[in-house]
Amino acid sequence: MNYGYIRTGSKEQESQRLEIEGYAKNKGIAIGQWIENITTAVDGDIVIASEISQLGREPLQALERLKHLLNTGAQLWTVKEGYKLGGDNSGKILAFAFGLSAEIKRKLISEHTREALVCVKADGRRLGRPPGRRNTKSKLAGRALEVHRLLAAGCTRVEAARKLGVSRTTLAAFLN
Repeated sequence: MNYGYIRTGSKEQESQRLEIEGYAKNKGIAIGQWIENITTAVDGDIVIASEISQLGREPLQALERLKHLLNTGAQLWTVKEGYKLGGDNSGKILAFAFGLSAEIKRKLISEHTREALVCVKADGRRLGRPPGRRNTKSKLAGRALEVHRLLAAGCTRVEAARKLGVSRTTLAAFLN
């Protein structure tokens, strides 16, 4: 089966769909189904995406999804880059290169963050919430109806806290 893949939550979903439809038309391929979950592809399937970066929100997530496709025997064809990645060695080498670049990017981001924190500390500024200030957002924010339903149903505060997955003190603070 031939799939057109569009990432969920992407702002450019309609433009991606048009790109993929145009690409498929030029290649003489009919798209059998549009998918938002890449794991539905199996051996012999072709998944057409606008670009590799659209496989995930982060490079490592995109790489994991690419690996999954290659391991199942499915192919990934990209519109913008013009890749036709399958289970052959060239596809695996390219996936390794993408993985290496994603790992390097992740390490660079981590390193830059650590350097920025060192600079902030060197300037004498404190990190995190100021001492003595409470967190302004409760773990139960937006769950007031659920809390009141449990208490109205006869649950004790201890039972309600357990069902909500919070401590008794968190529930007490929320109710106050």
